[in-house]
Amino acid sequence: MIQHGRVVVTVKNSDKAEVLPIVKGLYDLGWTIYATAGTSDYLNAHDIPTIRVSKLGQGERDTVSLITEGKINLVINTPSQTASHSRDGLT
Repeated sequence: MIQHGRVVVTVKNSDKAEVLPIVKGLYDLGWTIYATAGTSDYLNAHDIPTIRVSKLGQGERDTVSLITEGKINLVINTPSQTASHSRDGLT
């Protein structure tokens, strides 16, 4: 098990409370938490500091660029039904 690392968290509003204890556990282990705007605000309000990142294509340091640059060890993502999706991998 990785004792520390970097995680990107971007979850829909209805899932924020459910992922809170998971992210808190990672933070307590020393993980660095990256999160998109709404998720970052939620986690910060619950005493979990985050580094805010942009969603795909919405800024210089977005979630996908962090992943492709090898800077992320774990992704926690639950897209909303209204989100536009980008797909890599199998076609």
